[in-house]
Amino acid sequence: MRVVYVDGFKVRNLTGDMDFNVFHGPKVSWYSPWFIPKGELWIEKRVKNETKFLIKSESLEKGLYKKIGDYRRARRKMTEILCEKNGRNFVTKKFRKGKITIKIVNGEIVRKTLDPSFVAGGHGLIYPWYISKREIWLDGKLDPKELKYILTHEKHEYRLMEKGMAYNKAHDRACAVEKELRAKDGVAFYPKKNPIDPLHFIKI
Repeated sequence: MRVVYVDGFKVRNLTGDMDFNVFHGPKVSWYSPWFIPKGELWIEKRVKNETKFLIKSESLEKGLYKKIGDYRRARRKMTEILCEKNGRNFVTKKFRKGKITIKIVNGEIVRKTLDPSFVAGGHGLIYPWYISKREIWLDGKLDPKELKYILTHEKHEYRLMEKGMAYNKAHDRACAVEKELRAKDGVAFYPKKNPIDPLHFIKI
């Protein structure tokens, strides 16, 4: 498999796939987007130094998901296997939005100590075993320009789940809201249909 480092901000803006995060690849990831060619692993360039850990965790996650059949249980099992507590401070900034505390975190530390699959962001209603109920975390290793859109996604998803909506539905609606905001701001251009050839022009 060939490792290709990409600008994740551009990938999401040009494909409309809000579920593309720091690592994906056929035969390795349990989820692999349509635009990644066979034989390639795409990794967000901003987490290049985590390459070995990401390949290990993705391979393990896929195997555990296949064996256990429950995504959240598989993630918690991954934490038991891969994470090591080291007491490092991973919060780089925090502020409040109404009743919610927003924390900008060092995603690398979070992945290696709390949750190997933590990407982009998360909140206490979906990851209650390590995020407090009224908190939203954003991965500060990503492009700062992108945090606005990830926060919009997480806030919308949180509100819907707080009202009782299941995660899958809330996540899909939050993705739609995020995509609309990216397009409104002029940072995103989504293809009307999947192109025949992979989007090689977005590679670094």
